[in-house]
Amino acid sequence: MTWRCNGILSQENEHPDDYDLRVLDEQFAMLRPREHSAQVPADDREVIERIFKGESELLNTLVCTPTLEMGVDIGSLDAILMRNIPPLPANYWQRAGRAGRRHRMAVNLSYARSASHDRAYFNDPLRLLQGQISPPRLNLRNTLMVAKHVHAAVLTVLHQLARSENSLTAGDHQEIEQTLQTCFPGQVKSYLFLENGAVREMPLDVSPLTSLIQKHESLIYEHIHTAFARSWPAEDQLAVTEKALRSHIQQMGAQLNTAIQALWRRLQWAMDQIRRLNENRLQKGALDPDEDALFQRCDR
Repeated sequence: MTWRCNGILSQENEHPDDYDLRVLDEQFAMLRPREHSAQVPADDREVIERIFKGESELLNTLVCTPTLEMGVDIGSLDAILMRNIPPLPANYWQRAGRAGRRHRMAVNLSYARSASHDRAYFNDPLRLLQGQISPPRLNLRNTLMVAKHVHAAVLTVLHQLARSENSLTAGDHQEIEQTLQTCFPGQVKSYLFLENGAVREMPLDVSPLTSLIQKHESLIYEHIHTAFARSWPAEDQLAVTEKALRSHIQQMGAQLNTAIQALWRRLQWAMDQIRRLNENRLQKGALDPDEDALFQRCDR
């Protein structure tokens, strides 16, 4: 094929696994992915799920965290690719079970990383497929868990008191509703920023919540006692005694303030870094790549 070449032409068949040729010869579907994770707002996730389960090709791939592991019927899903080996057999079956529903076949692929956990199940996959699935368990003496649920129940009670007909006055109803709107705004940024976007001189004062809880503590405790102490197993009653429940109720405002103060300190650190980096920018003309990355992080 070249000048003064004395070789002989010979036929070389196409390699059946040649990727470039397969792209030309076969019909491949274009991937149209979207993220499905806790970082995506719930309303957006519902829209994504609805489009994915529909007949259109607008969206045909979901990149998911364990938010899709339990309870979500994702429709006629054909295949699942897991980027690592799930921690337990229960996790594997939950994730694999998203595909092949509604009397369909499915392909499930699990990528085994170099980690010892993945290698162990790669060498003996039946340990994962036939492994024992333990029922979910909770430590009912976990005071941290009890406190979080008590705080959630207190919010429920306060909303019920604000909206339902009861012995409270109209002024009490208005006070409860106003306090809830103030102390639990729609967005976390309201704890740190004013409505015009300026940083508050001090974080939002949520002391009215403590005053409100103290004012209606007897009604709140009655509901909490019914929800917890009366239905708690006898062997775990130590976690839901009257003293423990009242302590969780009374400390709710202080713990909310502690969380807000942590956010406030984080914001102040970020603003201090921005000021320092801006001074460096003025002195040097431009930031180093590491400094610029830190600036972008603090700005976000």
